[in-house]
Amino acid sequence: DADRVLKILPIDSQEPEKTQLIGPAFDSAHNKWQNGYFARDGCIYAIPLNIEGVLRIDSATDEVTVVGSFEGGDKWEGGVRSKFVMKIVPGPSKQSSQSYS
Repeated sequence: DADRVLKILPIDSQEPEKTQLIGPAFDSAHNKWQNGYFARDGCIYAIPLNIEGVLRIDSATDEVTVVGSFEGGDKWEGGVRSKFVMKIVPGPSKQSSQSYS
């Protein structure tokens, strides 16, 4: 697993680099997050699988943070985003979560 978020710049971008690593290193777990969802607040949220919190990537500032605290492994496997809320599907740990954005 990679330890940092990879930002990919579009092919038509004026930036000289096409890819770059952003945010802090997360080297504590394997299969840390699964999937990412773009929310109404302009941030991307990734589902915690074997790490304690939800990964939040601010697409405007490139700030990368972890929000929430959920113990255990194999917590959630996927989800769906509607207009106002993201619903995350429980994995083998049989927990559930909801994130409003």
